[in-house]
Amino acid sequence: MSQNESEPRPISTPVDIELILNSKKQSWLELKKCIAVAKKEGWHELQHRCAEMALAVASSALYPQVKIPRMEEAVEAVVASFFQRPSALVDLGECAREATIWLEETAKTMSTTFPDLEFTLREIKELLDDILLLVNDGNADSMPRLSSRLRKIERPDLAIEACGVALNIDSKNQAALTSLGAACADLGLFAEAEESLRQALRLDPTDCYCMTALSRALQEQDKIQGALNLAMKAFKIRPDRYTAHRILSLAVERNDSDLFEEAMEIIRNSFDTSNDKSDRYLEVLAAETLFQAGQAIKSEELARGLQNLELPAALRSRITRLLKAIKKSRGQQDPLFPD
Repeated sequence: MSQNESEPRPISTPVDIELILNSKKQSWLELKKCIAVAKKEGWHELQHRCAEMALAVASSALYPQVKIPRMEEAVEAVVASFFQRPSALVDLGECAREATIWLEETAKTMSTTFPDLEFTLREIKELLDDILLLVNDGNADSMPRLSSRLRKIERPDLAIEACGVALNIDSKNQAALTSLGAACADLGLFAEAEESLRQALRLDPTDCYCMTALSRALQEQDKIQGALNLAMKAFKIRPDRYTAHRILSLAVERNDSDLFEEAMEIIRNSFDTSNDKSDRYLEVLAAETLFQAGQAIKSEELARGLQNLELPAALRSRITRLLKAIKKSRGQQDPLFPD
């Protein structure tokens, strides 16, 4: 292989992206980067074409454990690309209708050829239906719900606008304050997110979603102990896997092995352990969290220990992806799952 073939292709201008789209072969990671660059620069048509190409590349992957997750991600990317053009809430309806037409046409072929995609396609269709319904309502109750949908399609800026509509009607709208804080966090405005979420939490001190969102905002500002306390409080009220992941992530960030084990024990005691599936899920989650925190050696040790156990297919797939990511972080290519 020549040096030119082995080097990654540049992706910084529309010409770079056009060259990749028009070449004989594109890689999944290359197209993901193209999508990200096009989105950041506001090249909406290119973003849409890259997302559609990513879907085509994903559908040709050899292994189901790679194919289906990538296809789901690509479908979401195509739908999101329809919503990158509007600069105001009033333009959302047309975008939602265009995205719906594309999704329905795509679903006709994909639901039959790839039945594992049916649930994801149905979820996205429901999301689009919700956006159409809520954008037409325009009242204080519908705007926070619209805000949460806009965050899912990668428009936190419009999510903030939707919350503003609700808060102009009622400045103590707890749902709007919570959604506003979450959207600010999506944009990296963590101090503003904290302010809004603290207001929301004062209005409803038992709102677990608000607690976990505030925990995230605090973590991003290096207020780790406060973030951990909130995550623990939310988890004790309503144990769920997202908050479990947040607790483990914060415990790892504290670089305290005793705290990590304590967090594991708290979570383990909250999940159903009548069989070992919950324990195994927790161990996979811990391995993933360790890797995300930069502790690849500990992550790999835990993942290797799980690799030969009898596990549900979903957990086996996650371990495979994790070990591949660990290899890649060391500059090693996994021959089974090329990019």
